[in-house]
Amino acid sequence: AKDFEAGLIGTSVMPILDVPVRAGQYPSFVLKEGQLLKSDVKNRAAYSAYPRGTRAFNQDTYTALEYGYEEAVDDTVTLDIARFFDAEVIAAKLAKRKLLLAHELRVAAKIFDNTVFTATNSATAYTTANIATFDVAADVQDAIDRLLAKGESVTNLSVIMSASVFTRIRASTKFQNRLRGAGISSDTILNASTAAAAEVFGVSQVLIGRASYDSAPEGVAFSSANVWSNALVW
Repeated sequence: AKDFEAGLIGTSVMPILDVPVRAGQYPSFVLKEGQLLKSDVKNRAAYSAYPRGTRAFNQDTYTALEYGYEEAVDDTVTLDIARFFDAEVIAAKLAKRKLLLAHELRVAAKIFDNTVFTATNSATAYTTANIATFDVAADVQDAIDRLLAKGESVTNLSVIMSASVFTRIRASTKFQNRLRGAGISSDTILNASTAAAAEVFGVSQVLIGRASYDSAPEGVAFSSANVWSNALVW
C-alpha cells in the first residue's frame, strides 16, 4: 500500500535526534524523586545567609548504532521495465519501509517496557464484558495526577495505544459519554478522531499504533503480528 508509512508512529513517539559524532558524552542532571517539590525557601534574618543548595549532573555516554538494508537492482532490469516504472525508485521506497518498520518495532519495545516504566492496572479491565463500566479517561487522569505528584510537567502529554485497544475504547459507554460532552455527535461517535480522544483525555495528542509485521523466522510461513501490544496504554 502506498500509504504504509501513514500507519507508523515511531518517529512521532521517539523523534529522530541528530548528533554531531557517532559516540560521545552529554551531561544529565541527577534528580531524586520529589527533589523539585521540596520547599527550601525560608525567611532570612538580617545579615544571615539564604538557604543554599547545589545541583549535580553526570556525564552520560551514547553510542549510535547503524541500521540498514540493501535492495539490489540490476541495470538490465531497470532498463527493461523503465517503460512501466522506475525500478530503482521503487527499490529505494521498499528499503525505506523496512527501515521504518524496524524502527517502529524498536520504539514499541522501549515504550511498552514495564521494567522501565512502572505499569499501573486500570481501575476496570478493558474487556468486552466491561464495555459499559471501564473508564479510560479516568485512568488517564489518574496517571496525569501521578505525574503531577512527582513534579513532572503535564503540559504536552501524549497517550499511546494499539489500534485494537482504541477500537474497544471507542465502543465503551463511558468514553462515548465523554465524547458527547466534547461535542461529538452520536452519528460519528464510533469514528471519533484521535484529536477528539485527546480532548477527552486532556492531553496534547493520541497516537495509535496500527502497524503489523511478520513475526515468523526466516524461511517459515508468514505469521502476522501487531507491532504495538494490546496489554498496555502509555
